[in-house]
Amino acid sequence: LQLPRVALQRLDAHLALIYTGKTRLARNLLQDVLRRWYSANTAIVANVDALVANAHTMREALLAGDIAAVGTSLSAYWEQKKLMCDAEPAAVTRMLAKLRPLIHGATLCGAGGGGFMALITKEPNADAAIAAALREEECVLHRVNVHERGLCTWFEKADAPAAEEQ
Repeated sequence: LQLPRVALQRLDAHLALIYTGKTRLARNLLQDVLRRWYSANTAIVANVDALVANAHTMREALLAGDIAAVGTSLSAYWEQKKLMCDAEPAAVTRMLAKLRPLIHGATLCGAGGGGFMALITKEPNADAAIAAALREEECVLHRVNVHERGLCTWFEKADAPAAEEQ
């Protein structure tokens, strides 16, 4: 997704990443999700439709640089993920409660093995406020930026002196 430069700069100013230290066992989570999907439970099927619709909403919010809408969509995504398999660690619930006045939205990242939580803050560059809100929690705040080119990989040939970018 190619974002306008102003939207990317706005996103970078409002994006934060917290290492919560609270991982979830991804294998068990994925088994629960697959079991629920294959049961053709109407609530799960509707939730998958809602995930797709929310992805479109997020895309439009990102392109518009609408930080509040990005945060709302991010939190909606987290709620949708929890419907697939509710696995929010108690410490994360506590952290989110402390962060609620400071953020537009948040989600735990990935399937659970990493222990990272992404935030969209109400104020730009809100690291100090986030750190203060979480001072009693065992977590680490990371400053992050969206890379403009996306993920790049490279490989080195055994007989070549320099890496070739792919």
